[in-house]
Amino acid sequence: MANVFNNLQTRSTRIVPIRNRERYPSASEPLTLPRLHAILSAAFAHDLRFLGAYRAWQQAAISDADLRCKQARIQDWTTARVTLLFEGLARLPGARREADIPALARAMDTYFWTLLAQASLLSRRELEGSVGAATHLIFHALFTDEAEAGARDSLATEAPGGASSPGKPSRVTKEERR
Repeated sequence: MANVFNNLQTRSTRIVPIRNRERYPSASEPLTLPRLHAILSAAFAHDLRFLGAYRAWQQAAISDADLRCKQARIQDWTTARVTLLFEGLARLPGARREADIPALARAMDTYFWTLLAQASLLSRRELEGSVGAATHLIFHALFTDEAEAGARDSLATEAPGGASSPGKPSRVTKEERR
């Protein structure tokens, strides 16, 4: 894991490109809640594949000061990636000009790390609800109410498979968690 980390460029303007850019909206089209939800869900699903490595790293970092230092640098790097994504979204139609992107990126990166740490304890529905809540929070922070109203109107037509709205919490029984 240390070799992987050493290959990352932290605190750099040269950030590894985000995969599947074709999924991201272009500067000429408005962003909708379902589209943002799809972006965040895909990114989080990718990270979940490495949940075991993440948990092992966290356990090792508890007793190793060098690993704790590297973890802080990794989180700086992931915050830079989130910042890069949010800066791109802020250039889309309907974006708020007064959004504090660095602060939002730090807060959401912390939230995503926390969600990743808890992922194995959550049901699929709870995890989807948490990603949905993040979707709404990010959308509202980055886009105007007019853009939000347009996205809300399109939600019903874009939601895949007739699924419920992303981010709307639902009650989950113990049986559903299993």
